[in-house]
Amino acid sequence: MLNVRTIDRLLVIEKYGSIAKAADELHVSRSALVQQIKQIEADVGFEIFSRDHKGVYVTEEGKYFLEENQILLRKYEQVLKQCRNSQDSEKERVVIGSIPNLKPILLSDICREFKQTHPNVKIEFRDFAPEEYFKEFQKGSFDICAEYMMNYYYPDTTDVQFTALLETRFSCAVLPDHRLADRKIIRFEDLRGERLLIYHRGIARCEDHLRDYILCNEPEIQLADIVSYDSMLHLKCDIEKSVLLTYARYEDSFSEFQIIPTDWEIPIILGIGCHRICRPVIQEFVKTAERICR
Repeated sequence: MLNVRTIDRLLVIEKYGSIAKAADELHVSRSALVQQIKQIEADVGFEIFSRDHKGVYVTEEGKYFLEENQILLRKYEQVLKQCRNSQDSEKERVVIGSIPNLKPILLSDICREFKQTHPNVKIEFRDFAPEEYFKEFQKGSFDICAEYMMNYYYPDTTDVQFTALLETRFSCAVLPDHRLADRKIIRFEDLRGERLLIYHRGIARCEDHLRDYILCNEPEIQLADIVSYDSMLHLKCDIEKSVLLTYARYEDSFSEFQIIPTDWEIPIILGIGCHRICRPVIQEFVKTAERICR
């Protein structure tokens, strides 16, 4: 099979007009080189070289053959290189899985810092519904679990690692006309008789701990399940006069609400996750996150 190396060998023979000199240049035996020429000529069906007692000469057909194959094979090498480079550049990409409507508070600084040190790496964000989030992560749909995913339920697995970055607390979000809007802090007794929007069981560990406490100790608080923080929550809270459970550090995600801290001692750990076996660029991203949040 012809390739760039084979064509280069034929060109060396053409250059020297001598099997002996070409063999010396190519560091092969003369017999091996002669055998290769014969095999190539048998494959293509015509003579590339003519031979006499003075040396080796390229035939007219051979000259045309070598010139055209140089062009074709160089083009092939160029295309191959471009495809490999494209694939390599695709590897230099960090895909972060996120949940719609929750603005990242840690990732902004982490990504900015990472781009400073890795300007050629593309950072891409992809939104996923909470209930499908970890399944998509395991499938390899993205490289980095978003910062608020540390509290979500993950099955026992050895192929995923999580890096804790900081801690936060629960807050309550209410619309400006809600009776609790002027409170400085929310206590459990303030929510008695209220409807509290909370992730349904099985999505987030911290919400489940809170849910269990309320069910056992605060039966007057009505719990209403939600599956995501979508754009309809504002309307839902307005119509139902509900209170939205959220995290203290995500005030910017709910600009239409009044965000009020709680006095509940339920810590929420924020961090990011990645696969234990991952590309070096992902490891560098995690190191950047640790350095930023240290």
